Amino acid sequence: MTGDDLTKWLQDQAARRRFSFEPGAAEQLVLYTGGQLQAIQSELEKLSLFVGEGGRAALAHVDELVARSAEQNVFLLIEDIVQMRLDKALATLDELLKQKEEPIKIVALLARQFRILLQVKELAQQGYSHQQIASQIGLHPYAVKLADGQTRKYDTAKLSRILSQLADLDYKMKSGGVDKVLGLELFLLGLAA
Repeated sequence: MTGDDLTKWLQDQAARRRFSFEPGAAEQLVLYTGGQLQAIQSELEKLSLFVGEGGRAALAHVDELVARSAEQNVFLLIEDIVQMRLDKALATLDELLKQKEEPIKIVALLARQFRILLQVKELAQQGYSHQQIASQIGLHPYAVKLADGQTRKYDTAKLSRILSQLADLDYKMKSGGVDKVLGLELFLLGLAA
């Protein structure tokens, strides 16, 4: 399903469970679950029980109740960076570290996400649609739509520099040239500067 079809399907599923979503909450659920239908079904059930019959699921409910994978947390981390919400970005990083995520893995996930942003930016500049980009790089169309929104804050050269900085940080972490957590925090502060 495309992003809009998935959101409509999600709203229909909520209506069958006799609750509804406030604006943006359904899209947030898709983002947190990575568009995986099995995860969406499970989280829909949880939200349904929480808000009750006739209730409305808000963004705060989705934030509070829906389990996010490390990949989704990194996506949110990047969204906070792009929107210049450094306090939230550092809080998300802290949450990832409390979940015992290895800093090197976080750097690898950051690199993956920025690589996706670069690919989406380049393909969009060549005139590809979100659907075409999604099939080209193997992502869900909704994820491409979100990534396209994030790329508007960066030019291609900046995204390439960020990927180079991440490669350098990865090398320094693995060779003991920098403390892993400190290196990540300094990288985030550098992006926000």
